[in-house]
Amino acid sequence: RIQLLQAIGYRPTFYALPETTGEVRVALRLGGGAAGSDGRAVRPQPVTPTSETRVLPARLGLNLLPAKLYATPVDAGYANHYGYTADVSATLTFRIVPVPPPQGADELRVVPDLTASTAPTVAAARAALAPLGLVPRFVASDGATVEPADDDEVTAQTPTAGVIVGLGDEVTLTVDATP
Repeated sequence: RIQLLQAIGYRPTFYALPETTGEVRVALRLGGGAAGSDGRAVRPQPVTPTSETRVLPARLGLNLLPAKLYATPVDAGYANHYGYTADVSATLTFRIVPVPPPQGADELRVVPDLTASTAPTVAAARAALAPLGLVPRFVASDGATVEPADDDEVTAQTPTAGVIVGLGDEVTLTVDATP
């Protein structure tokens, strides 16, 4: 039964979720000194070419420019001198709520394969369609509607197995009536 529900779109574990609220709070502070630095400006050495560095002719001018990076930790002296502070905080709040099934999903049915068994009979087809709420319509190979015996063989079906139909829809079964 659970496979039938999943085949028509139900996700029972998803619908069983209670309403839930989650919240994540993050606070960041940019500064120096507190992390153990002495508060002095840091000036790394420029990158110098080595024997392994290749200079491409198209980038010759770019490779000759000295690269310099300056970083100054924000400590009490820097913050007082320049009036600088950097505080960042964020709160992310979300709700997870159960979602109702799509309207009409409880009336959808998957057509079973009525011709797959070794001896697909009219009685077996009726027994398979009745619990699904599907209506069998029996036709002869020429398309004429017939009232077959329970032991007549089902040779074809429309719609085919696996197609999703609505409650009360008709499944046309072609039967081979035994004389």
